[in-house]
Amino acid sequence: MVATAFLVALTTLLPSTAVRVANPVQSGKQHPIEMEVDESIFDIPLRVHQGIRSLLQRDHKFIFTNNTGTTRKLKIRTDLLPLTRKDLMNPLVGKLALGCPPQEFGVIWDTGSSTCFIPSSQCTTQFCLASTHRKFFAKKSSCYKSSHRTVEVTYASGGVKAVMGKDTMHLGKKVVMTNQEFGAITEEDGDVFQLAFDGICGLSYPMGEEDKSPVFKTLVDQNLLDKPWITFRMNIGKKPSGMIFGDPAKIIKMNTVNWVNLNQKLYWRATMTKMTINGEDIMKDAEDGETLCPNREDCNIIYDTGTSVLTAPTSRFSIMSKMIQEADKPGDICVTVQSHGDEKQYTHCMKPECYIDKDDDGNDEALIAPVDIDNESGPLFILGSPMFNCFDVVFDYQKGRVGVVEK
Repeated sequence: MVATAFLVALTTLLPSTAVRVANPVQSGKQHPIEMEVDESIFDIPLRVHQGIRSLLQRDHKFIFTNNTGTTRKLKIRTDLLPLTRKDLMNPLVGKLALGCPPQEFGVIWDTGSSTCFIPSSQCTTQFCLASTHRKFFAKKSSCYKSSHRTVEVTYASGGVKAVMGKDTMHLGKKVVMTNQEFGAITEEDGDVFQLAFDGICGLSYPMGEEDKSPVFKTLVDQNLLDKPWITFRMNIGKKPSGMIFGDPAKIIKMNTVNWVNLNQKLYWRATMTKMTINGEDIMKDAEDGETLCPNREDCNIIYDTGTSVLTAPTSRFSIMSKMIQEADKPGDICVTVQSHGDEKQYTHCMKPECYIDKDDDGNDEALIAPVDIDNESGPLFILGSPMFNCFDVVFDYQKGRVGVVEK
């Protein structure tokens, strides 16, 4: 089974307060219950756990070290290993509640996977017992139904085994889904599960014949949104970040939305035609005679909340890092995408403040990594956190498109 994205996380905890939300019971009536959720404008406020950074700070760090004057050089690690998508840590953590009555969990939100996994009270492996994760007690939920189907998922830093089932799921203050499929984790293995999130929730399209009821699909099928959209607004600094269900214009002010049609309803995948750094095409000095995505006539790019970096195939990353290293100072990284069907082209430019962050030692860190993906979609590029730092991004499930809005 395809694993969710996993890599580094960067933001602060948001304040929370008690509010009242609806709790459906078997009779179908709605009863208010108390849940700890954020008081901000978002349907689901998002935070990132700092501990993920120290755990995974090893093979994929590219650091600008301050030299004399204002010049910065890109320090390239010599021990880099090619990464697969399952090596990347999801940065976006928000709350959901599961069951009747609801049991609350902090989950990582991943548009690069489709299944929700929550630790089960039946999990007795070492990492389950040692972790501080909140666990789902099936016997305490009158709505829970087990399918008795077991799935296994392997990550770079471990893996899980889970029993699939259905229950009532609460998303934020307003959205309540009935009979939502999820996996109750019965085995965990790996240091990553010691961190301060409970589970993983995918927001992609179905990724297999047995993957019939992903969360986003349920939201649309049960007509729970005024528009079949989920919007991510990630703010740099102390401003709150979060998710919005339905039309974001009712909550936040947004500029013009540029809609990019997907080339396939798999992940959130579009066609990329060009990348520039400081205004220069990264392919101008390419010596391998290949296209932008090697061994492919077309080039795929994924809009992925589950990746904390901008990724490129290894050969293209080498060009990117060389161009950044030779520049007097970091400049914009721009990608041009082509909307499938209408052939319109849009360029997303990520300013340095969107893809450069501080590492634990106070050095400037470029959130860029080489990732080689060996499947029918790859090699490809992934627009992770740097993209979401610069733009509001709207995911339209029904029409299969991504809306990109300049902040």
